[in-house]
Amino acid sequence: MRYGKAATWRGAAGGLRAAGASPGSESAGYCAHGAVRDSIAPPGHKRNSELSDVVTLFRAGVNELKPDASGGDLAKLLDGKAKLRAAQHWLAGRREPPKWAVDIIAQKLKARAQKPLAIACELEAMPERIGRKAGARNLAEYLARRR
Repeated sequence: MRYGKAATWRGAAGGLRAAGASPGSESAGYCAHGAVRDSIAPPGHKRNSELSDVVTLFRAGVNELKPDASGGDLAKLLDGKAKLRAAQHWLAGRREPPKWAVDIIAQKLKARAQKPLAIACELEAMPERIGRKAGARNLAEYLARRR
């Protein structure tokens, strides 16, 4: 059955409501123009808010690289190899991302994780600072060797 102006889904109470009925307390869950709100879903379907809470593994990886990334941000992360609409579908979980896109995100995550580790290794290998009075000590050693 098609839901439109003639009839709309009534939700858990069952049945259909005529489009001309007033959007009062009896018809809670309907907008003023008769459209079904986000809070009501037909039996066997999830509400939109339940679907948006799902975070896919792909989305989690993208969020690590760029928090709250949009489809355009993802297209840039993929070096322009994906179209905006496709990237939006991958982020929302409506479509599975291709292997090449997953590999690019994984590679960028690994590179991002290795950079701080390399810096940490360089910091550990750095020699100890000689301190504030190093100039005076160096001068005293120099003068002692001269005598």
